[in-house]
Amino acid sequence: MKPIIYFRISIFILLLSISYTVSAKKKIVRYKDFEIAYKKNSNLKTLSKRFNLSYILLLDTTYKEEFFRYDTELKKDYASSSAGLKKQKGRVVFSTKLKNISRVFNSKRLKKRIISFTCGTGRYKKSKIKYPIYIKGNTAIVKIVGDDFWDVYYFYLENGKMKVKIIKMWAIDV
Repeated sequence: MKPIIYFRISIFILLLSISYTVSAKKKIVRYKDFEIAYKKNSNLKTLSKRFNLSYILLLDTTYKEEFFRYDTELKKDYASSSAGLKKQKGRVVFSTKLKNISRVFNSKRLKKRIISFTCGTGRYKKSKIKYPIYIKGNTAIVKIVGDDFWDVYYFYLENGKMKVKIIKMWAIDV
């Protein structure tokens, strides 16, 4: 009986860890993940099903020309978004001792502060982060959604300060 119990517990733990790994991958997409996928298969039609190419482009412009050849709308979208980012000064959301932006987004308390800061107190309770979050280094592209809006933000961790710039705002007709 004991070997069967150990076997069942081992299978349960294995399945639990696989489930945790899969759900963690859905929450954060690292730029490295895209690069690895691109090196294996550079077909952007296939990659666009797994990755938001606009977000990837905002994190890094290495594949900019390939993206623009694949989808001319990406060029317009990028031009608009990057111009807006250059004009803005990052607003400080909060100070932190954390050195890694991934850790910031793994903290429930800090995610609440981020949503409260970006949405204000009126929309805060009905707003949430729409996963996945796209990350490269200490920069993240994050979509926050509510009942009647969605906003895309450019967050970055700099000298112990979490800063934000708005990329897009969109009100949904209700």
